[in-house]
Amino acid sequence: MLSEIQMTTVASFRGTTSLVTDKKVNLVYGLNGTGKSTLSDFLYKPSDTRFTQCKMLPTVTDTILVYNQSFIHDHFYESDRLNGIFSLSKENKAAEQKIAEAQRQIVGLQDALSAKLQEIKAAQDALDKKRNDAADAIWEIKTNYCGGDRVLEFCLDGLRGQKDRLLSHLLNLPKPTAEPQVAIPQLKKDAEALSDASAKPLEELPELAFAQRAVECNPILSKAIVGNTDSSIAGLIKTLANSDWVKEGLAFLPPKIPDQGSQCPFCQQRTITASLALTIRDYFDGAYTADVSTLGSLERAYRTAVDSIGSCSEYTG
Repeated sequence: MLSEIQMTTVASFRGTTSLVTDKKVNLVYGLNGTGKSTLSDFLYKPSDTRFTQCKMLPTVTDTILVYNQSFIHDHFYESDRLNGIFSLSKENKAAEQKIAEAQRQIVGLQDALSAKLQEIKAAQDALDKKRNDAADAIWEIKTNYCGGDRVLEFCLDGLRGQKDRLLSHLLNLPKPTAEPQVAIPQLKKDAEALSDASAKPLEELPELAFAQRAVECNPILSKAIVGNTDSSIAGLIKTLANSDWVKEGLAFLPPKIPDQGSQCPFCQQRTITASLALTIRDYFDGAYTADVSTLGSLERAYRTAVDSIGSCSEYTG
């Protein structure tokens, strides 16, 4: 049983105030602000940091039951919607509060959804209006060119009965990248020419036959024609990057090189020896010569085929 309660430096207790008793039942009363609620809060939750300097003597190990405003706040939850209806216990209060918060969020989400649906309806109404305006404008154009001489009426076969069908047809057509340059009168003139009784169908253009088209796919056209890469002079010719120039120079060398050497067709100095001439000739070996010959034959055949093609007038009429 408690015999003394010391309240020190908390709320209205400026110094240390002690309640000493040996009674089982004690009645504490006084004016507002004298510390009654502070005393009950200490008994309700002595571990609160406000009461670090307060004491109960002797030390209490049993549970102290306190019914005060703090207990009511922790354990009772009263619904905002139903006065007098409340839940008891901390667990029920927390659950009720979560339910109430969830219901408030639901209301907020429903309001947001309603606003979005209104925005969607407004956008759909605006789209429908624009579509109807477009259908009316297109229908007016159709009316202008389907009446009267009716020259262009055939262009709208199957589309003259419904605005929406005509609009959908036009929306599905690929749009030109630039404004058409042909005016309505010219279109009418062309249409009349096609439907005139004296009109005659044009003959189909004959297919262009090119006998040597296979030449274009010959593998040798994608082949790099080079000489004997194992030749000692191959590196120099590669550096010059002009093997044709070197090959043409061979034609200026005499068939037999004298011992004192021959004049170089490139630098005009007497630097060409028999062995050097042989090395250069060996670079342009049989494979190189064969490839060049094949390429020449293909070129001649291709030119002959091109020359055999008739003039453009044979195809344009």
